[in-house]
Amino acid sequence: MNTLTHYRPRIALTAGPTHPLWVTLPGVWCGGFLSAFGIGAVRAEMQAYAYSGGGGTAAFGALFVLAVAGGCQVFALLAVTACAKDLAEPPSRPVGAAFVTLLLGGVGMLGLNSVLTAGASFPGFGALSVLLLCLPYPIVFTLLHSIGRRAALTAVGATVLLVLCVVPVRAGQEWLAGTLWRGQHPGVDRRLLQTVDWPGGHQESFDLGRHMLRTDVFFADSTIDGFADGLVTVAPAATQPCGPLAVISDGDMDGSADDTGSIVTIPVTQCRQTGPGSWELSTDAGWRGLAERRDGVLLILSADSARADDDLAAVARTLRPLGDQGLWAHGSEHLGWAWLLL
Repeated sequence: MNTLTHYRPRIALTAGPTHPLWVTLPGVWCGGFLSAFGIGAVRAEMQAYAYSGGGGTAAFGALFVLAVAGGCQVFALLAVTACAKDLAEPPSRPVGAAFVTLLLGGVGMLGLNSVLTAGASFPGFGALSVLLLCLPYPIVFTLLHSIGRRAALTAVGATVLLVLCVVPVRAGQEWLAGTLWRGQHPGVDRRLLQTVDWPGGHQESFDLGRHMLRTDVFFADSTIDGFADGLVTVAPAATQPCGPLAVISDGDMDGSADDTGSIVTIPVTQCRQTGPGSWELSTDAGWRGLAERRDGVLLILSADSARADDDLAAVARTLRPLGDQGLWAHGSEHLGWAWLLL
């Protein structure tokens, strides 16, 4: 009998191709990006919700963001789990290993996010921030699954290098962003680029003109849902301190709700000088203000009746130059190629 006609080769059943550790790291980085994106979306929504005044629309938006963020975590877990299974020596519990990678990598990402130019929301402002913020995920993955001594030392070295370079990178990012911002606004008096620290307030994007800078200030206990309760105006020192006061419209000032939340000017009914270069301002609309000449400018603070207990004089004393980081946070212009480095 011809044995060749009766030969049946054995087919080896395998779980699929395996890869060395370094091949799986880009996939882990992508999984970390999904997880970080979800975390950043929740953080940004929490901040927006706190200053929105609540309401049904805001609650629906928050639920939608939570659903998207949850989906990001699920897909991130699946992606990192798949990378763990593709290792030449996969862990006995790949899902657990992926969960630990995302957990510890997320802690590292949040730590970097507090230092880099990128803000609370994620992705950050540019490609370099995104790249660096997601590096903790493959580093943690390498430390968990490194087989040889060389891989473990490489991961530790990458961690040390990342920690050492993050502050210089931030300084470079801020310098670049600030320089480009000033270059795009050549006609602005540099003395106007100042801000204050208003306790409990969150300052949003500002209204910049050639002769003044206005920044709206939001508070979590706002009486105008979703709109600001305070306004900071930095004007040239020669500006009339008792002139019309810039405030945030509540829709009742001119009988039109369409202007709610916009900046309007109302007459000052009482202007009382309280000291050299300092005036208290009052209006019939419930807004009060403080005008003070200091540091080469006229600073005007205005607040509605909900901020009656705020010490505007103490807020005025915190006036300080708006640094590169502040200019970048307030600026929204497209910066072209610089996006790659921010």
